[in-house]
Amino acid sequence: MKFTVRTFGLLCLVALATALPGCGATLQTIKVPVQVECKEDIPERPTMPTEQFTVKPSVDQFVQAAQVEILRRDGYEKRLDAALRACTAPIVSSPKP
Repeated sequence: MKFTVRTFGLLCLVALATALPGCGATLQTIKVPVQVECKEDIPERPTMPTEQFTVKPSVDQFVQAAQVEILRRDGYEKRLDAALRACTAPIVSSPKP
């Protein structure tokens, strides 16, 4: 039987492949953050009462409209904040079975 360099290399590869699993190699889990697209809807901006005036309002009309606008802006800000928190919240992976 004639051994060639190719046959010798193949035998070395087989011997190495059978010896490696016994080296005590262990698997490691490496967690890497991955960007995920945010699919949260952007809340629609409400119409503001002070922007609706076509003629100059009286002081009382303006104050009343400004008070309503403050409440609308507060609600809009809370919806924007909720959308932002939903997009920036950490992703919780489901437990493996």
